[in-house]
Amino acid sequence: SNEPGQQTIYRNKGTRQQVRIFLYDTDRPGQCLSRLAGTVHLDDHHFLTPDQTFDTEGMVGVVVPLLPKSAAAAIPTLVWEVEGVAHSAAGKPRSAVDGREQTHGTRCPEGEAAYQFVTRVITLCEQLKDLHRLGIYHGTVNPLNTWWYEDNWIIDQVWVGALIGLADPVSVFPEGDVSVGFLAPEILAWQSPPQLSSDIYGIGALLYGILTGTTPMDPSAARTLMRGGQPPPFRAGSAIRDAAPNVSRRLQDIIVKALQPDPARRHRTVDELANELAQCQWPRDMVLTLIERAHDYQKRGLIVEAYDALDEALRYEPGSPEVHHARAEIYFLEGEIVWALKENTKALEILPTASALFLQGQCLIAQKRYVEAQDCVRAGLDVEDCSRGHHLLAQCLEGSGLPLAAVSEYEEAVKHAELKKDDRLAEQIRSDLSALRSKIKDWHPDKP
Repeated sequence: SNEPGQQTIYRNKGTRQQVRIFLYDTDRPGQCLSRLAGTVHLDDHHFLTPDQTFDTEGMVGVVVPLLPKSAAAAIPTLVWEVEGVAHSAAGKPRSAVDGREQTHGTRCPEGEAAYQFVTRVITLCEQLKDLHRLGIYHGTVNPLNTWWYEDNWIIDQVWVGALIGLADPVSVFPEGDVSVGFLAPEILAWQSPPQLSSDIYGIGALLYGILTGTTPMDPSAARTLMRGGQPPPFRAGSAIRDAAPNVSRRLQDIIVKALQPDPARRHRTVDELANELAQCQWPRDMVLTLIERAHDYQKRGLIVEAYDALDEALRYEPGSPEVHHARAEIYFLEGEIVWALKENTKALEILPTASALFLQGQCLIAQKRYVEAQDCVRAGLDVEDCSRGHHLLAQCLEGSGLPLAAVSEYEEAVKHAELKKDDRLAEQIRSDLSALRSKIKDWHPDKP
């Protein structure tokens, strides 16, 4: 039947899989004419797989598989608590799921499990692209209407394209339906049919919900926006840091970009979003995140927490030269030169980077071992010619009693700092250079 909203179930001996077919008017992209439930074939010779499309009598159809009832019990159901009442994926109050009592929130994937989920989301991006090629956009992708089943995503519940101009948004999302907290601001405001940016927001909302157990936008604030109120402050950017501490900073930043309130600031295409997600690596990203977190702790004076973060990083990636180097940097900043040398030596044995060679030179300068320090710094300059290396080499030469040679290195360091527009470092080097020139003038008062 082509009557809007009417569904007819077709059965066929050749297959037991049921699908829902969405018919769209090709002259009005985004306007759903009807939803049909049927089988995966159109005739005896052409079988249609889920998410394929077909043309018929001026309309285009999209096949979406129905979730088999027998499989529903095996799929984890997200349960959300709003004002003390638990809600299932259908948005209705529910006290138990799969025979077990549920409490606040849901168990979120962490660590490697989170990255396995990201891999699945890349598959979802590919499925959505098949719709986008036809000018059709879903608009309400979120954790409460999306399932992973048999290597495919099943997206159910509301398709906003069928509702624009046909229903009031408040009636579509009744009171108590927390899924509104996952919808893009432009969808909540009911400004226009779903666009590409709405689905990009939906992918971000799906990731945010699964990894944090919360909605990107408070449901009550979302409902206020739906009724014509002002949009709430953007909170997902800061909230995800606390809500998903075991997710890497790279993945957090990707999600935050997809959830930007301004569609123009989100990813431009689904391909761009999928490519960024594909670059996420486990456990590498988490190790780099923990190193960054350790430096943040050190700056705030939380030294024990900084070492704990690096210990956790070593559990993810034993023998990581970056972790040993980061630990050495914190030891050095805390004045533990001997321990800094031990940790940095481990890093150099694994991977002699310029940063590690320069830090080794700094430690040796602190111990007034200028000749050894000079060798380390020169080796670092062979890897990376930078202001830090020339600054350290100048300190080595000054400590070795070669002030005129040190002046040349200080001047070279200033040039590099100015090229990188690092005004703070340039000023520090100029200060050291000025102090050295004052000493030279005291030693040789007859020279300018």
